[in-house]
Formats: sequence, C-alpha cells, structure tokens
Amino acid sequence: MKRNIWGRSIGVLACVGLLAGCSFIGGGGSPPIDPPPAAEAGEREALPAAAEISEGETFTASLYAVDGDGYVAPISVRLPFDTTEVARKTLQYMVKGGPGDALLPAGFASLLPEGTEVVSLAVDAASKTATIDFNEAFLGYEPEEERRILEGLVWAMTSFPTVEYVQLWVEGRPLKEMPAAGTPLDAPLSRKIGINVERASGVHFTRATPVTLYFLNETADGFTYYVPVTRLVEWTEDPARAAVEELVKGPLPESRLEAVFFPGDGFSPRG
Repeated sequence: MKRNIWGRSIGVLACVGLLAGCSFIGGGGSPPIDPPPAAEAGEREALPAAAEISEGETFTASLYAVDGDGYVAPISVRLPFDTTEVARKTLQYMVKGGPGDALLPAGFASLLPEGTEVVSLAVDAASKTATIDFNEAFLGYEPEEERRILEGLVWAMTSFPTVEYVQLWVEGRPLKEMPAAGTPLDAPLSRKIGINVERASGVHFTRATPVTLYFLNETADGFTYYVPVTRLVEWTEDPARAAVEELVKGPLPESRLEAVFFPGDGFSPRG
C-alpha cells in the first residue's frame, strides 16, 4: 500500500466513542465523530446528467458502502443538487442498482437492498432524530448484511450536524426489529452501534470501552481510503488516551488494514 499520508493529525484520525459498557444498539447519546477530510477519504465526482449544472449546484456527500474485504467505509462524492433534501439523495445513492454504483471504487458494493426507496424523511430538531420511512424493498436483504446496513445508514445520516439518532420505519410503520437477523430497534439508533466492530484480544464485552479509529485500506487498482473501526478495549476512564494507544498498536493481526502511523514516527501518548 502507498504510504503517502502517514502522519496525519491524530485529532482527525482518532475518533473516540465515549460509550457506556457495551451498549451498542439504541438509546443514549454520543458525541459527533467526524470522518477524515473528504480529499483524504477519497473524493470522487458524481457528474450530473445535465452538463450545464455548475459546481455551485452540487454538494459533498459521504456514501457508506461495503469494500472488497467486507468493511463499511465512507466514500466522499460530489452529488448534483436539486430540490430533494440532501439526506434523502445521499440514501438514494446508497441503493444497490442505483446511481451510486457507478461512483464506487472497484470492489465496493452499495449497502441498501435493490429497489429501496425513501418514502419520507423527517428530522426532529429538538431531539436530532431522523425518522426514515422506507418502502418494502428495504427488507429484502440477507441476514449477514443486516449489521452493515444499520452501520452504514446510521453513520451516513449522523454525518449531518442536525442528526444524532436514526429511527427506521417501513411503509408508515415503525420497525421494532430488523427482519433477517432480529436486531432490536426498540430505541433510535446512534453511533453507539459502532462500525466494523472488533474486540481486542482478551477483552470481555461486559467490561469494554469502545474506541473508534481510522485505518487505511487499498483497492486492487490502487485507490486508498480510510476505514473506521470501533474496537472494544479494556474498560478505561480515559478513552482518548486509549484511542491513541490503539492507533499506535495498529490494526489487529488478522486484519488486512494498515496503520496510519507507526510508533517510530516520533509520536507517543502523553500522560
């Protein structure tokens, strides 16, 4: 893998989920976690059908998709702007067989089931909760896809500053659980669910602190991008320090990901 972006700001790359225990589904708030800048995450231009649309009529969106190694990762793209809400359009570009397929790097696949449509999308400003009502096609997925779909949906929607929680409906009815693998939806989802969740060796779920890190991956044709990983580590009251320490350790041995810096780069956590 090309290492032309080692040494990026640790403040950008070490995103800490200040979470309680191992409660990863529903309930509770969490601070916003920003992905790396678009240019570093791998920006691709979504050219509108009408060539006369100007730069001022596009917006930057983070499309969450599945890479060739099964990780959910954001790809930053420029989408044509119209009167449709930007959040709704972002979701439209995350549907299999939709316009977003052509924008993804080689080896990536869109997350949402083919034929999925957003019937309605409303954000409650007071609670920062986005309620998304999908059509029945949203339920047409395999059990092994369920977790990735939820992670991608939540992280895509909470990339907007007005959204912290996501509630899912289908054809005007709230979902109480996901149909394939039975993930409970008795409370709005937040980034507490984590993303690409992994557990450090020897760590038990009952005494874990989740920290979210960014590592690097690369497609077969040389496209380099960041992958967010939520790692469960031993319980600590200093998750910021834990995140830096985990960045120094790098990806787990069985992972295909690569570190963003090495201990020899001249950085060490301070007490």
